[in-house]
Amino acid sequence: MEYTVITIQEFLARPYLYCNELDVIWFAKKGKRKRAYLQMYCGFDIETYTTPSHYGYMYIWQFSLYGKTGNYIIIGRTWASFVSLINTLIRELHLDKTRRIIIAVANLGFEHQFMKKHFIGRWTKVFAKEKRQPIIAILDDCVEFRDVLMITGGSLKTLAKEYTKTQKLVGDLDYAIPRNYNTELNETELQYCYNDVAILSEYMEYLFYKYIIPEKYIPITKTGLLRREVKKAMGSRGNGVKREIMREIYRCYPATYELYSILMKWCFRGGYTHANIRHVGAVVDGVRSSDITSSYPYTMLAYDGFPVSPLRRENPSDFWNLFNDGKKCLMFSATFTNIRATTDHSIESFSKCLDISANRIIDNGRIRSATSMTVWLTELDFISYMLFYKWDSVVINHLYSSVKGRLPKYLLMPLARAYENKAKMKHEGKSGTTEYALYKSLVNSAYGMTVTRLVTSEVCMSDISCEWYLDESSFDYDKERKRAFLLPQWGIYVCAYSRYRILMAINSLGKDACYSDTDSIKYVGIHSDYFDAVNKKTRETMRDVCDLYGLDYNLFYDLGSFEEEYDGKPVQAKFLGAKRYIIKDDTGYHTTIAGLPKKSLNTLVDKLNLQHDMFDYGKRVNMFDVFESDMMLNCEVSLKNAHTYNDEMHHHNIAGVECMEFSSVGIYPIDFTMKLSDYYLALISAESEEVKRYEDRIY
Repeated sequence: MEYTVITIQEFLARPYLYCNELDVIWFAKKGKRKRAYLQMYCGFDIETYTTPSHYGYMYIWQFSLYGKTGNYIIIGRTWASFVSLINTLIRELHLDKTRRIIIAVANLGFEHQFMKKHFIGRWTKVFAKEKRQPIIAILDDCVEFRDVLMITGGSLKTLAKEYTKTQKLVGDLDYAIPRNYNTELNETELQYCYNDVAILSEYMEYLFYKYIIPEKYIPITKTGLLRREVKKAMGSRGNGVKREIMREIYRCYPATYELYSILMKWCFRGGYTHANIRHVGAVVDGVRSSDITSSYPYTMLAYDGFPVSPLRRENPSDFWNLFNDGKKCLMFSATFTNIRATTDHSIESFSKCLDISANRIIDNGRIRSATSMTVWLTELDFISYMLFYKWDSVVINHLYSSVKGRLPKYLLMPLARAYENKAKMKHEGKSGTTEYALYKSLVNSAYGMTVTRLVTSEVCMSDISCEWYLDESSFDYDKERKRAFLLPQWGIYVCAYSRYRILMAINSLGKDACYSDTDSIKYVGIHSDYFDAVNKKTRETMRDVCDLYGLDYNLFYDLGSFEEEYDGKPVQAKFLGAKRYIIKDDTGYHTTIAGLPKKSLNTLVDKLNLQHDMFDYGKRVNMFDVFESDMMLNCEVSLKNAHTYNDEMHHHNIAGVECMEFSSVGIYPIDFTMKLSDYYLALISAESEEVKRYEDRIY
């Protein structure tokens, strides 16, 4: 999209040229005053330099203003000029509490940390998910800064790829180069700045025509988009059906905050992510991978074993009768004596143990054995326990039951519609469109919505000091229960069923299962019979689901099925624990290392091989060679940055100019070290010796 670049001085000289002929969209909410939003698509971004002592300084800001009179990008170099811009917009656009503009920002927490003290006393409201992470920040009750990455998820680059014509330029500006507000930027650097805000304005235009104009609705988060569809499916505010649904949810919600907290902290578990200790540290040949298509959406649509009645406290002595009967969901705490893993796989997380003996053996964060261990489980977890552990005795301490049933249609139908539209567009070759990105986002939000926790404290910012604090005075558990339209138990079971499917696959593959991560499994050997059988049953289930809900089976037939990755070809792999592995296929190496950018190891290998070529060291290194338990990448090659928040006024001489900030964020490169603990290395060594002794006996 074409735009014209002007300086802040040009804008301030004749602001009326850029601030007229704007349409107004009125919002009218029942019982509340009317509010209008001007149809102007604005974006804001800054570029900064960080000193060696980790203090940040803004040296250029860019503001995009797209409207009927044209598309403009305004450039300024000081915070004083930005304050003048905001004040001028308020005056020229006649903004007040009933007449507002929206300014899109990517990662609002960063910009807000710099600008907040330049508007002391003027922040009407700051809505934040946690300290220093505002989602919405409102100035003078009329200028709304909104973090749009909260709506799309991912990065600005991803947002641009999916929603806008303008794309983010390759390569970030180097934060380490000393720049001040007088430093001249070359055309390439300026173009990088322009594109960042042009993307934001184009995305705001999309939001206006998709939501704000037709629906009088401004999205806040990605999950919120699907949440809104679910609420619409429940009926209108005065609808008797909706009132009845919410009364039933209130009745089935955990009766006390204590029980809610216990279930969400100890009974809730995420996906199973773990490496088979047998394969850790070695380069494994012939690795295959199978991935479940939309695992969580499948779980929500396919299973009829979700808790749908009030939690009933049972006598622990009735556990085995209830468990064997299989008609109820069970959530319970249990103490195991002399529990030990019976396979290469350790499935329980150490972080989920209420109590555990000191002599436990931990396999990369998972329990291999313990003299005593107390945990909260569902009946699905207990079935997995029986496959992967043995124990001398188990005592049930607390036991709750609930009638099994399907998730409600008001939750499933918006999910099904989103998946149906996504699948339809994919079949039509429209997977690169903005609508496809939207439906994909809605599908991916379904699980997140079911596991959203109650907000027990409000994140606040002092209007005078701009300090962050938590306000817990307004939390009322009973009021939150009355407002709820989903049960926390559902999120627990969405995870439990999805985890159960992966663990059943691991149990079938046995020692050949190398690694799993929530909805995928990497393994050696040929196991097509298992996956074919599972997929056949899964597709039969989906046919029944489609018949039940009136869905098009041709669009849903593969939902929940295992699909081979890497084009079905075996690859090489090396695993060093959860979220730490490298795959090598025909196209090269592909890294997944928690906390490390994907290109970092390539940078290190290239640097080492350059040294080898220069000094004739002989053998060149590959990525498997450097991917070791004591791997260290210095800040020059790690491509990893850290942030430091500075809340006090500071000043430095930067490139000959005295610069000052009221508050800032410092961004600086850091080293990356990955080291397996001596304990884990000893465990791997012991396992390797045991495997060798076994193979010596067999062969």
